Amino acid sequence: MSLGEVPSVLSQGEEATLLLSLVTREPGKNLYEISYQADGNRVTFAYDAAGDTLERDQRGADGHGEKTQWTGSSVDRLQEAASGATLSYTPDGLVDPQTSSF
Repeated sequence: MSLGEVPSVLSQGEEATLLLSLVTREPGKNLYEISYQADGNRVTFAYDAAGDTLERDQRGADGHGEKTQWTGSSVDRLQEAASGATLSYTPDGLVDPQTSSF
């Protein structure tokens, strides 16, 4: 789902809420994705239901950026972030993501 241009980069909670609403509206898919542009950045946030991963890619106009991946407990992570916590919260405690720059 493309949101087009938004005024500023969304928070984790806002992105999680949007992705959860997409999962609710379109149950049974293997991949869910939101994308938008803000502050000269292109942001894509995806939930791979089959692989139980979340991935966020933020890149600037020059093509450089950062990719962040959270593995396991994806729906729990989305619910936690949507309620004000972070995507690092899982039923087993805090589990930080893997991050890489490109």
